[in-house]
Order: sequence, then C-alpha cells, then structure tokens
Amino acid sequence: MGSQDNVTSIAAILVTIASLFAAISWITSSDAGNDASSSRISALGFMMLRLECITEGSNSRVQAQSYLTQAGMYLAYSEKEENQEVKEYLENLWSESIQLSNFYIEKAENAEARSEFYYGSYENAMDRSAHLGQISENRSTAALLFNVSAIIASCAVLFKKRVLLYVYVPFFLSGLYYLLISAI
Repeated sequence: MGSQDNVTSIAAILVTIASLFAAISWITSSDAGNDASSSRISALGFMMLRLECITEGSNSRVQAQSYLTQAGMYLAYSEKEENQEVKEYLENLWSESIQLSNFYIEKAENAEARSEFYYGSYENAMDRSAHLGQISENRSTAALLFNVSAIIASCAVLFKKRVLLYVYVPFFLSGLYYLLISAI
C-alpha cells in the first residue's frame, strides 16, 4: 500500500505543478495576445497617418505645379506687355507664384519625409505584433501541454499506476520548452 500512496502523493504534487504552469502560461499568453492586438492597431494608425501624408504631399505637388504654371503665364505676359506699371505688376505676380510654388514643393517634401517615418513605424509595429503573436502561440501551446500532463498525473492518482507518471514527463518538459522559448 505504501508504494501506491507514494504514487498518489507524487502525482498530486505533479498535478499541482502542471496546473500552476498551465495557469501562468494561459495568463501570459493572453497578455501577449493583447499586446499583439495593440501593436496591430498601432500599425493601422501609422498606415493611416502615412496615407494622409502621401495625400498631402501629392496635393502640395499639384499646387506647386499650378503656381509654377501661373508663374510662367505671368512671365510670358510681362515680356509682351508694353505698359511699365502692368509689366511690374505681372513680374510681381510671377515672383509671388514662384515663391508659392517653392513653398508647396517644400511642404510636399516634408509630407513625404513624414510618410517615410510613418511607414518605418508601421513596419516596426507589424514586426512587434508578429513577434508577440508568436509568443502568445507558444504560451498557449505550453498551457495545453501542461494541462495534458496534469490530466495524465490525475489519471495516475485515479488508477494508481506509476507507469502513467513516465508519460507525464515528456508532456511537462514539452510544455516547459514552449514556455521558455516564449520568454526569449
């Protein structure tokens, strides 16, 4: 009877240990999954900001081209104009149009630079999300393996078979492996 009591005691301890590791794995898997979701949402935000910057840059380039076209028209009219006052007025409009064109070119370049920054942030957020998703999967697998090992140890208690404890060890070690690789 003493050997069966030892099997029961050892199996009960192993059930407790496996259940504890399973609970830790489930909780940390959920945390990693939540963080992965947050990273995906951040990535979506960065992509929206990038698209806004691309649109702003494109619109600014169109405006710059429009002002450049106007400047060309003002310059052409001023060269043909004989009235000096009108000619000076057209040259001033030409100068202002060139300045506005340059302003919108700078605005477009600034928007394009921000777009690249947001794209880099998007890529980083997606990489983080993928990494955290893998951690979550590893921890879920660990929790599943710990639960299987706890069930096996419980069966050892119910059936009072020491042989079942030898089946417990590979499942527990596999669960421990997945829990450890999720921490790296």
